[in-house]
Amino acid sequence: FTQPTLNDLYQSGSHFGGVPNDPFVTFPFGFGGPPQFNYFEEVFVSNPALLPETSDNFELGLHYENDDFFGGRVSSRLTGFVKNGENTFDSEIVGFSTTSGFPGFAGPGELTQAFRQTVNRAETQLYGAEFTFDYDADTWFAILSANTLRGEDTTTGEALNSITGDQLALTLGIRPIEKLELGAYGIWNAGRENTVTDPFSQTSAYDVYGMFATFD
Repeated sequence: FTQPTLNDLYQSGSHFGGVPNDPFVTFPFGFGGPPQFNYFEEVFVSNPALLPETSDNFELGLHYENDDFFGGRVSSRLTGFVKNGENTFDSEIVGFSTTSGFPGFAGPGELTQAFRQTVNRAETQLYGAEFTFDYDADTWFAILSANTLRGEDTTTGEALNSITGDQLALTLGIRPIEKLELGAYGIWNAGRENTVTDPFSQTSAYDVYGMFATFD
């Protein structure tokens, strides 16, 4: 049993705040005429009528730990779950508005607004799996994680818009001395183009890379 949050119930205001749209410039009065700049903004709409969410959850996991695994310590877990829900929280675009003469930062133009609201889905099913592998050999360490999630509104057959993209993350590091750690990480996300229904919720694949140093 899950109550809606204050954000779910009452959030309002602009999400993107009038950012340039694609195409950025058009010439409404013919070639060589004054340019018109196109902007886009996503606006949150409150929904104080949201119902609480209820669900039945089944989860099964395997957990393995070993303090002497090829010279290091290992902790690994594989988990899968299925969740059948009623009045599940999701978001959707509930309307559009187009306004001309918008005073954008690059010049006046046309503003298109999409209005997003948190809604209840009557009957849903979510399922997913997560895998983690954490290895520490004192002088070096590695952490691998992967997860996948799918969900749909079983009354309409449409995918939920709150589903995240499949993701793989890897961290590698060394300890040249006991109190110093040096490392790098990578995150690979498959995006949400094929996992959600709302085109404004779809995102393409992306990678994130970084390096770090910690001293204790």
